Amino acid sequence: MNSKKQRIAIMSLLLAVLYLLVLIAVGIASDTEFNRASLKGIKGVHVSIEKLGHDVKEVGLTEDMILTDVELLLRKAGIRVFTKEESDKIPGTPFLHVSINTMENKVLNAHLTCINVKLYQEVYLVRDVSIKTTARTWSAEACGIVPNIVSKKDVREKIGDLVDIFINTYLAVNPR
Repeated sequence: MNSKKQRIAIMSLLLAVLYLLVLIAVGIASDTEFNRASLKGIKGVHVSIEKLGHDVKEVGLTEDMILTDVELLLRKAGIRVFTKEESDKIPGTPFLHVSINTMENKVLNAHLTCINVKLYQEVYLVRDVSIKTTARTWSAEACGIVPNIVSKKDVREKIGDLVDIFINTYLAVNPR
């Protein structure tokens, strides 16, 4: 491949990566009237962190670090954080689940990364109210392609942004 073709290929790749990097900055929330209403009356949440993959651990993140960050944000906002045992005794057994999923793309020297913050609670099926199950009733996510040099600070900030969306939605339907 000659030098001009290499430069064009590299520039195209860089533009594609820059475009996709913007996606990680944008959070998408399931913030409909129904989703917001599903948060009304919840007295607090238990926080669960999905087991982190090797790629995420490589940047120095741990489940405990993320758990501490999320619980601190909730407490600062005045949202009660329950232990698992306490949550099991609360109607609906609400829990906020955080997951980070990555898939490496060696060609781009990057990772497709999705960070999800989801509220789950027990619900009854409309077609048969004797059936109770756990369902996601609210969520926010940020997905995009990030360079392999992403820092734990960047991931923690993005998780914080998504938790802030939850906090704002929660407080909108559960004013103090």
